This record gives sequence, structure tokens and C-alpha cells, in this order.
Amino acid sequence: MAPKRKYDDGYIKFGFIAIETNREIRPQCVICATVLSNDALKLAKLERHLKSVHPTLSDGPPEFFMGKSENLKKMKLGTSGSRFESNEKVLSASFKISQLIVKSKKPHTIGENVLKPCLLTAVEEILGAEAKKKIQEIPLSNNTVKARIDKMSFDIEEQLLVKIKNSPFFALQCDESTDVSQCCQLLGFVRFLDNDNLIKEELLLLQELGTTSKGTRHYVGKVSRFLYGWCSSYVRITLRPNNVGKKKNCKVLTTYCIIHRQALASKTLPEELLYTLKQAIKLKSDGFRKFEIHLAYLVDIFEHLNKLNLQLQGSGNNKLEGSANIFIFEDKLRAFMCKIDLWISKVEINNYSAFQTLKSLVDNEKYADLVNEVQQNVLHHLKKLKNEFNRYFPEYNDLETKGVQIMFSTTYLCEQGFSGLLYIKNKQRNRLDATKDLRVALSSINPRISLLNIRII
Repeated sequence: MAPKRKYDDGYIKFGFIAIETNREIRPQCVICATVLSNDALKLAKLERHLKSVHPTLSDGPPEFFMGKSENLKKMKLGTSGSRFESNEKVLSASFKISQLIVKSKKPHTIGENVLKPCLLTAVEEILGAEAKKKIQEIPLSNNTVKARIDKMSFDIEEQLLVKIKNSPFFALQCDESTDVSQCCQLLGFVRFLDNDNLIKEELLLLQELGTTSKGTRHYVGKVSRFLYGWCSSYVRITLRPNNVGKKKNCKVLTTYCIIHRQALASKTLPEELLYTLKQAIKLKSDGFRKFEIHLAYLVDIFEHLNKLNLQLQGSGNNKLEGSANIFIFEDKLRAFMCKIDLWISKVEINNYSAFQTLKSLVDNEKYADLVNEVQQNVLHHLKKLKNEFNRYFPEYNDLETKGVQIMFSTTYLCEQGFSGLLYIKNKQRNRLDATKDLRVALSSINPRISLLNIRII
């Protein structure tokens, strides 16, 4: 390949300035705006163009051509001209407004039907008609906003893959639900270590499954094919193409949502308490007294379980910005299990201070003959509850895989994502492909708008 020629400032005397096209410096005539090849950056070829195409100007002074070059820079050609800068600002405004529209999960038509008329009215009233003309140039039609969102989504996905590539490990979270058109959708989030050594969480995929979650084999196959395809793309970026598909399921650790496991572990009521909870009891003397004292315990224990459930919801500790969610949630669970041990030891000596509703009845002489029976039922339930929590929350041996450090603790992100999906793809927009909209709406990665402007212009 021939070496690339460079532009010399002396070429202006032949009426040529430099312009960059496809990462290559080329000469451009300031008279006719013709762009020649890089190979034409020779005195003889530039002079020949001037004398053959513009013979009457061949003796013109350099100052004349300098003036022509300034006029040329005001045109759209070239990335250094004022016209380019003007168009770049208009495009940037279009991208940023489109991003605000999708972040608010509003219809794309709101840009042309609401936002732009509001902008024009306010600008004309405050800044005058000249400023209004500039605002009028901002394209915000339905199709334009959709195109801007698509480009931003692609750029965000491109950045995300690079970030995952640079992360030493990452974790995946998947969940499925149906949208407003009763179509089964798979939503996936990825957690990874960013360049600033903070753990970040981003939307990875929104994939239509084409079936309900009842078709387990089809569902698993769809997930596997997509993840295998995505991982193949990841390998192509990080390694070589011949490494694609060499390993599957190589020591992958999986975990279920902590909130779901906590709910399962809580289903440990003994028969007496379960009967009280589920059956309709006739309000009669001794039967009602037993029902009442059992119900008092259920009120207290469910209050404790509900508090734990609320603590496990959300994105974690705001001070740590979600960077250690699984450890925060595990600490809360371990603390709750320690409470169970404390409750057992206290109930064994008839101390019901942790169960205020039950304590108010136990201290009443009216229920004195039921205290021993209630004590046995409460102890039986608390011990069973402790065993179930130990079964659903086993310890990981020495954290042998580093990826466990960033495992997702709950499916909160997926649930939040599905809420956003229902807002974007509603009854009025039930045929919308919401994948790109949802990515831009939920992502914390900012699209590289200046780069997108250059690609368009």
C-alpha cells in the first residue's frame, strides 16, 4: 500500500485546502469544492487542476484563495466549518431531547406534538424570532426520535460489551414475564466491575420468548440459545473466533432471589398454627381462646417476617451504591437467624418480649391453661423456621469463585425493568418493539452523542 501523502499549507496558492474523508487527508478545491484523492497531493496535479478547470484564476494571489476557503468552511462540507458546528448542535439537541423522552417512557410523538411547540413558544417570547428559527431546525418527528433512540441504544450496547470485556468477572440475572400483548418476555441484567472499580448493573437483553413460561423445555432452550449467542459475541471480542463455544457451563454458580427464598423458608407453620391461619373457626368459648392466642403469635411472627422482606427489597445500601448488595442482604439474613436463636432461648423460659401481641395474652390469667401448649407450638415453629433458613441460605465455601462477590442477591432489577416495560409498551403502543427504548431508559451509560453526530453528518 502506497504511503499517505500529507497536506502542506503552501498548497493554498493553487486553491486547495485539506479535508478529512474516511480518515484520509484529501485536497479540496476552494473554487468548485471538488475533492481529489490523497494521491493528488502533489504540486503538479494541483496546479494542473487550477489551470485546466479555472484558467482565469490561475494567477490569483494566495489572499484570494484564502477568502474563498473561509466561504467554503461556512458550507456543510468539512468538520471544521461553522455550518457543521451548527448542524452538530442541532443534532445534539435532537439526541438529548430524544433521550429525555425515552427516559420518561413517553410516546415518541410527544417531541413533535408537545415539546417542540412549547420550546418554540417560550423561545419566541423570551429570545425573539431569530432564536425561534434555530429551534425550528431541531428534528423531533416520531420517526426521527425513534431513529435517535435506536442509535443511542446501539452505542450503549457497544460500550456495555467493552465494559464487560474489561471486567475480570460478571454475573447475569434473568427473569420472565408477559407484556401487555400477552407475549412472554425474557429480561436480563448484567453486573460487572467497571473501570473505576465500582460494581455496575446494566440491562443486557430484552428477548421475546414466543411462548408462556409453562413450556419449560422451550423456555430453557430459548434462554440457552440467546446466552450462548451473546457469550459467543463476548468471546469474539475478548479472544479469537476459534475459541467460540469451546466450553459450556464451566463452574457457573447460580443463586435464586433472596426474597423468594426468604418467603419459602417462612412457610414452616406447624399444623395447629396452620389450621388457625387457614380455617374458619367458630367463635365458641375454649376454641376461640385457643384461636385467639395462636393468632396473636401469627400477628407477631408475620410482622417480623414482613420487616425482613421489606429490608431485602430495593437496590441495596444507597451509601455503597449497590456495590455490595449480596453481602448487605446476607448480613440482614444472618442477623435475622441470630434473632431466631435468641427468641428460642427466651421462649424456653416463657419470655415473650419479642412477641408483644402474644405477650399481652399470655400475661392474662384467662389464657393461663393454654400457655404450655402455645409454648410448645411456638418453639416447634421457631426451630423449624431456623432449619428452613439454614437450608435455603447455605454458606459458600471460601468464596472459591470470585464471581460470587458480585452475584445478584434479588430480582429487584428485573421487576423494576418489567415495570418500565409495561409503562413503555402499554395498550396504546402494544405493537412497539421496546428493546431499544428500554435499554436507553434504564441504562446509566450515557450515549456518545458527539460520536453519533459525526457518523450522521
